[in-house]
Amino acid sequence: MRTQAIILLGLLIATPIRAQDERTPGARQPDSRPSYFVGKEDRLEISVNVWGEVTRPGIYRVPDDTDLVSLISVAGGPTEYANLRSVKVTRMEGRGAERLVHLDLAQYLETNERSVLPPLRPGDTVRVTRNARRTWASALRTMSEIAVIASTYVYITDRLR
Repeated sequence: MRTQAIILLGLLIATPIRAQDERTPGARQPDSRPSYFVGKEDRLEISVNVWGEVTRPGIYRVPDDTDLVSLISVAGGPTEYANLRSVKVTRMEGRGAERLVHLDLAQYLETNERSVLPPLRPGDTVRVTRNARRTWASALRTMSEIAVIASTYVYITDRLR
């Protein structure tokens, strides 16, 4: 009986692993180096990475005149946990050097001032950071799981007495 209780407790502790399909709809496989491509209707396209709190992170080939808001829209838009006041664009400069650009996308959405948005370049990585609400939600979920495990343990040990 005690062995069964331990096995049950072990099953409660184990959490399911959620695997994300690597082939996100609309996303492309990584390119070896930043470059331009000729796309549909002979339009010039670039390959850019979108990470973080967007619905479908991935690598996207978009027209070279695509702005940051349109790119995030192509990636499914920001999630409810996106911190639009802290969007980061990592850009490859000459000879392998990287440059990090911090953006306040919420400012653009409030003012509609296009000068806030830098032009995208081939190989850019756009990262939409996580807001504090996501951190609190994660902490509360963990505390809830611990409470379930503790109450199950107490219930099982009381039943074994």
